[in-house]
Amino acid sequence: GLLGTIDTIKANGDEVVVTLKGGNADFPYMMTDYHLVIQPNGGKDDPAAGIGAGPYKVTVNEPGVRHGGERFKNYWQGDKRGHADQIEITVINDATARISALRSNQVHMIDRVEPKVVDLVKRIPGVTVQNVSGRGYYCFNMFCDTPPFDNNDLRMALKLAMDREQMLDKILRGYGSV
Repeated sequence: GLLGTIDTIKANGDEVVVTLKGGNADFPYMMTDYHLVIQPNGGKDDPAAGIGAGPYKVTVNEPGVRHGGERFKNYWQGDKRGHADQIEITVINDATARISALRSNQVHMIDRVEPKVVDLVKRIPGVTVQNVSGRGYYCFNMFCDTPPFDNNDLRMALKLAMDREQMLDKILRGYGSV
């Protein structure tokens, strides 16, 4: 599973120290996965319970359909987060359907707007596009213990041959960073 590479997890004052069984360059990315929620007993009692640790108390949990919550009055940073009295998150996997729902006022906001349609979304009256950093990244994987990628000079040549700024501009249409 996602956490199979973890050897130990220990508290060290206000910090959590995670020791891995081996190298894992994707570990920081994995720790941001939305599937990793805080639940009593690690979620073993009822993994589908929808219990979380955020500014909203779960009122509706229909995985893959919708999730709802009401503001948790005792949230530890309630003055900084959780400003709405209640929220509802509707799962809309299709990108075109998400934009249609926004255009027809069925939803107040959407996420995961593809770079190729950002300009279209910007033209929807009353809509502002927010560009925020996320956990996604693109990489070129090479097995460094297998020819020809076991040759460090080859790996460096490939790295230097790529114009990452141009890739950012052409593929992500400028929405990203190097």
